[in-house]
Amino acid sequence: MAAVKQQVKATVKKFDFFGLTAGGDKQRPGEQFGCELGIDMGSTKVYVAQMVNGGPAALCGDIAVGDQVLAIDGRELDSNGSSGGVKLGQLVDGEKGQPIWLKMQRAKAADGESEPEKYNVRLLRQDPLADSWTWSGAPEIVWNAVPDLANKTVKSVGGLIPGAPKITGEGVGLDLKKGSAGEICVKSIAPGGSAWLRMHPPPLEGEPALFAVDDQILEVDGVSMAKKSLFEVDSLLHGHPYTRVHLKLRRGEGVMEVDLLRAPQLPAPKLPNAQKYKAEIAACPEIPPLERTNRREGTRVLFAPKIAGLVP
Repeated sequence: MAAVKQQVKATVKKFDFFGLTAGGDKQRPGEQFGCELGIDMGSTKVYVAQMVNGGPAALCGDIAVGDQVLAIDGRELDSNGSSGGVKLGQLVDGEKGQPIWLKMQRAKAADGESEPEKYNVRLLRQDPLADSWTWSGAPEIVWNAVPDLANKTVKSVGGLIPGAPKITGEGVGLDLKKGSAGEICVKSIAPGGSAWLRMHPPPLEGEPALFAVDDQILEVDGVSMAKKSLFEVDSLLHGHPYTRVHLKLRRGEGVMEVDLLRAPQLPAPKLPNAQKYKAEIAACPEIPPLERTNRREGTRVLFAPKIAGLVP
């Protein structure tokens, strides 16, 4: 075990911000949008090493520890996290309130898939909503073989009933109950929890909510919930902060699947700020300026836009 830890220290490099400072201290790369980026010195790929509680990356509800960063603001990353000679620190640098677009790839492929899913997120650079900078990340990460962190013990959050075994780790913000036939259902959605964040901003009129009271949980990470106790199901939903859990739900006659992050619940005074942030993100363009073809959407702040399909 000691040899493995030494290997991790030798093979995982965490960049500083190349001399850029905030408050006199060097920033971690990605700190402006709430995550720390690390690089695999073998493959030179950039990964999410840690997330800050209540930071922009955590609020988006999509980014998990161990996910790979493929592109920043439309610029594909190459060796050592750079892009066309522009270093990682320069790519992620920006003023508070400025958006940043990330192209990501999940740490692991879903069941039945040949490779991990790629996805896009947009974030706003800002300080975390939490009262202090609290980082949560994998205690040991070997990027060439990202481990399953779902069962890591982080902290005790108490049992469901007095005298019951304790559940460890962070949950997804869903309180559970047993239905009339013994099925596992959603009892309530905790404000500030992971599920609540994914439901904001609210859906458009006529569109269904992502979660609802009485939704039945059919599977957690491919495991059937039939004949499971409330404690067993809640234990599966808890795990290491900012790891992903896959749910299959039934609502009426319909069945849907959704991913959530295990994450600390935001305190009640911070919920209006979280709602405001989610609304501001929803109003941002979905693609970065570098990838836009409409000259009216172009910007000259960082890079010239594509015009009429032509690459500048």
